[in-house]
Parts: sequence; structure tokens; C-alpha cells
Amino acid sequence: MVKYFFNLAYIGTNLRGVSKNVQEISHCFDSNSVAGLLELALARLFPSQPVVYISSRTDAGVHAINSSAHFRVKEPSETQRQSCYSIANEVNRYFLKNQCDIRVSNVRIVPEEFHARHSAQSRTYLYRFAVIKPEAQCLDPKIYGKHFHPTPIVENNRCYFVFNSIFDYEKVQKAAEILIGDHDFATFMSKPTSQDNIDKNTVRSVYKLEVRPGTPFISSFFDPVVENWNYWELFCHGKSFLYKQVRRFLSTLITVGQGRISIEDVQRMIDEPGKDSWSSKIFLVPPHGLYLLNVEYNPEDFIFKQENGDITAREEEKVESDGNKGDLQ
Repeated sequence: MVKYFFNLAYIGTNLRGVSKNVQEISHCFDSNSVAGLLELALARLFPSQPVVYISSRTDAGVHAINSSAHFRVKEPSETQRQSCYSIANEVNRYFLKNQCDIRVSNVRIVPEEFHARHSAQSRTYLYRFAVIKPEAQCLDPKIYGKHFHPTPIVENNRCYFVFNSIFDYEKVQKAAEILIGDHDFATFMSKPTSQDNIDKNTVRSVYKLEVRPGTPFISSFFDPVVENWNYWELFCHGKSFLYKQVRRFLSTLITVGQGRISIEDVQRMIDEPGKDSWSSKIFLVPPHGLYLLNVEYNPEDFIFKQENGDITAREEEKVESDGNKGDLQ
């Protein structure tokens, strides 16, 4: 039995998300999710149809620059016919041929005890958003309409555009500092659509949360519309995250920057964790500005050690269902 690890990137616009919508049984694929499409591609190489375990379960519309996953191949005869290079080549060729916005890289064989999700040390997310400049918002929206000023077409489904020019950066920075550290973040967890994804433990560790000036995909030299916007980037780094926690972070910070809630309100969200502390004034930002930048591992976890027992596929599936259910972005 051989376990393979690989990195993957995807554009989530046309995908329903990472997780499959069907039970993991033979001859049953989900062609509208990242996991389902990966299994479809791998099934062309491995008749045993390996199950893919992805490190971070992002929502529909969320993108990934450098996510990760693993799968197991039970039959030795199957692994002998495929090298790590050929696996990446054939899977990517399948995605290109079928116009799937997924790419894999860095395929390697890893120790049996390695697990893409549970071995992860931390995860880093980026959220791109842009705030309209005050001078671009001078026209009365009641006459010209809220969306009179167009957004750059190349940013479609890649960046969130805020049509309110009020944005107090100093207040945003102060509010972000409150959210760093080990806290009960129950206030910042959206209600999952599935009972299987409910986290009973809502304590998480946020190592870094920073909002800083960003950049557009192309300069205003090529698209003058870019000049109407100030671009920003939210960086969030932590062990794992609750359902939609990163998006709720940014939603809160934008609302603070607009002056609709106070820094004291944010402190209350931490001091009194729970749904009652969430403000109805906060609008949840959409998923299309969110990117999973990286999943970090301890390099030693990739090194083969002396065998200390085997984990069966059935046991691994149990770990997958019973283990950490966080990081649902």
C-alpha cells in the first residue's frame, strides 16, 4: 500500500466547493467538487479508484493557490505503472482537456502515518477586497445607481468590491489585534449546512491577522477603471478555522472601518462568544475574494521512519470523519 501526497491549486468560481456531495463508495463520483474531480482524474490511472483526502475544505467560490491532499493505492501493480511525474502529468492533462480549473503539482510518496489534514501545522488565507475612492463616489447613487462605477472585468469573481468609501484603516488595525491569539471564536462561526460539520470545540489559535494595502491584477494603464478603487488584502494565519471564520473576520473589520460597529463591540464578540454577540449590522462578505494561500507542514513528517504499525483504509476513513472538523472556509 502506497500513500501519495500532492499540492493543488484551483479557481472555485465554477465549483461547488472541496467536499463531495455523495458517499465515498465505488463507482460514485461528484463531478462538481474539487475532491470529486480529483478522484475522477485518478480513477483513469488507478482502477482501484482511490479516495482523496484534502487538507482544507473550502466553500463554493473560494480559490486555492497552494492547497494539499493525499490518497492511497492498495494494489502494488498499480503503483509500479505510475511515477510521481506521470501522475501529475496525466491528472493535469485530464483537467485541461475537460476545462477544469484545477492543477496538481509536487506529487510524492509519503509515510503511512502522514495525513494531509491532520498533519498540517497551520494554514494561511488571503482575502482581496477593494474600497471605492471618495472622489469616485461623488455622484448621487440615488440618481446614477449604486453600480454606476464599474469594476475591473479581470477582477470578476476574484475580488470583493465595497461601494462605501468610508474605511478607517487605523480602527481596522486595532480591531484586528483583538482577534489575534487563542480565543473562543464561537461568535465568528456560521451555522454549517450539514450537521456533520458542526464544531463542538470553538477555540482556535490565530497567529496573524493583518489588513494591508493590496494591488490590482492589472494596472490602471491598461484599465482606467482600476483608478476608482483602493485595493486591500487581509492575511490570516492559524492552525485551523471554524466554518466561514475568515470571512466573518473581514466582514467585522470592514464594518468597524465604516463606523457602523465599534472596537468595543469586537471585544464583546471575544469576551462573550456566541451567536448573540454577532451584530446584525455586519454583512457577510462573499466567498470569491478568499484564497487559501498555503498549508504548512513539519518537514520531518515527510521523512520515512521505522515502521510502527499500519493503519487500514477503514481506520483512516474513521479518523477523517471523527477528527478535526474545522477549517471550513
